[in-house]
Amino acid sequence: MLEPDDLADFGYRPPQDDPTPAAAPWSPPELEPGSATSQAVLAAWRGDPAIIVKSPPGGGKSRLVVHLVAWLAGPAGLTVRVVTATNHQAASLTQRLADVLPPGVITWAPSLTSGFDPVSSQPDAVQAFGRNVTVSTAASLAITAFRRRGDVGADIVIFDEAYQITMAQFAAAAGNASQVVLVGDPGQIGPVVTVDTTAWASLPAGPHMRSPDALESARSLTPTVITMPDTWRFGRATVEAIAPLYSFPFGSRATLDRLTVDDGRALPEIAQFVVPVAATPDSPEIAAAITGLAGRLTGRPAVISGAARPLVASDVAVVVSRNTTATRVSSALRRDGLGAVTVGTADRLQGGQWPLVIALDPLTGSEEPGPHQTSPGRLCVMLSRHTGACVWAHDGRSLTTLAQAKIRDSNVTVRSRLEAAPYCP
Repeated sequence: MLEPDDLADFGYRPPQDDPTPAAAPWSPPELEPGSATSQAVLAAWRGDPAIIVKSPPGGGKSRLVVHLVAWLAGPAGLTVRVVTATNHQAASLTQRLADVLPPGVITWAPSLTSGFDPVSSQPDAVQAFGRNVTVSTAASLAITAFRRRGDVGADIVIFDEAYQITMAQFAAAAGNASQVVLVGDPGQIGPVVTVDTTAWASLPAGPHMRSPDALESARSLTPTVITMPDTWRFGRATVEAIAPLYSFPFGSRATLDRLTVDDGRALPEIAQFVVPVAATPDSPEIAAAITGLAGRLTGRPAVISGAARPLVASDVAVVVSRNTTATRVSSALRRDGLGAVTVGTADRLQGGQWPLVIALDPLTGSEEPGPHQTSPGRLCVMLSRHTGACVWAHDGRSLTTLAQAKIRDSNVTVRSRLEAAPYCP
């Protein structure tokens, strides 16, 4: 008879009793009674099929998702899939989850080809805990669901930054999960749709729509809607400025960074700055004005994250609406020794935050405003990236331009408030 020892030369080792003790039960983070997180956990536990959590910028969306996952994968013992719009979001959220969940419980599938890789050197913990948490993008999970005939292998699917995911992407990624949770900021820039949507214009929940909007409009489903009450990023002045862009009220619980100007006065949280009138937003005169402003404010005394120090170039971001404008401003900043200033479009800088943000009005240099220049989402993102102050740069013509175009909506209300703000010294 062949004995196990006979196979030792071939590298075979008989199975040994695992001396590792069984994983100890783990406790999720405590819930604050009445908080949006506790409401979301309760709704999921009682079996609500669709839950939408709306948040202002800096409202703590990622923290809510992490705590929600911990409660559903822990005490509830559910298999959870977390879906993001981009790989960058997936990687960031995975790290935050790994800081809270036990080793080996969470896996990350950044793409279909990469598979489901454990975020830990202890994959056995997945079996030990008897539960699984997977993070992936909507695109990769949609392909997986298609190949599995709609089975995503999860009890509940949580969509982070859900307003960046279309209804079509949502439907594919949700598969046949019995529950879904959509968390996001309704004020942010929505997903890019490159196909002709004319055929879906009359549908209450078209495949091109932002997934939470489509679910709220669907006639066959009434989702549970929860709103997060506060922002932790910016202060009351910004809340009042962007309030017309939101359908729900929210406050501020932020401790703002303190920035100063030449005479030692505090820079207002919202200030305006007038740039030269130009034919296009890419003019060298506008770039020079923005660069000069950034140069005057860097080096000023500041209190950032509770520490007193000078404001440096890396604390500053310039947000614009066009890539060509970003290129022009970046070149001007580098020539003036300010290359560490972050420059980008609202689409690219969405999700980031800096102590000082200089935002160039998309209507600057525009005679005929289109959907790009008047996008409420773009306006909201540009005004909500700061933790200390936002300087709204414009050429003084935006309200006139909107009036000539017969635009009477939140664009007018928000810009009227911005142009009533104190001037940046």
